[in-house]
Amino acid sequence: MSDDTSLEAVVEKPVETIEETKKKVIPSEEFSEKQQQWRISWKYLRGANLIYDCKKRHFACVNNDNFEVCKEEREESFRLNKTVLACAPLKTYKDIGECEKEQKELVAKVPSKKFCVNHRKKIID
Repeated sequence: MSDDTSLEAVVEKPVETIEETKKKVIPSEEFSEKQQQWRISWKYLRGANLIYDCKKRHFACVNNDNFEVCKEEREESFRLNKTVLACAPLKTYKDIGECEKEQKELVAKVPSKKFCVNHRKKIID
């Protein structure tokens, strides 16, 4: 009986062909898509949509799903008549690079709180 880790088993094991190896390599266009899904925080995945997280007070370039959640959180804040909104979906860019360039420019400036103020707030007596 031969152990799979024995020298004989390793030597007798067939060598993977170049074609088999190529099948495992991620094509560059797929790799680019996968890069967009990198997690940038516990809450966000990287993407080409710029948001301002009013709770954590930072800009982020997030994926489409996170951008939609930001919109929903903002609408919920309006619905609940909150003074400070949860999130501000700002803009969708053609690619991550453009989004991150704009993000860096905005971070360099003093962030405006106007994104987070509910101007629709109803005054209740």
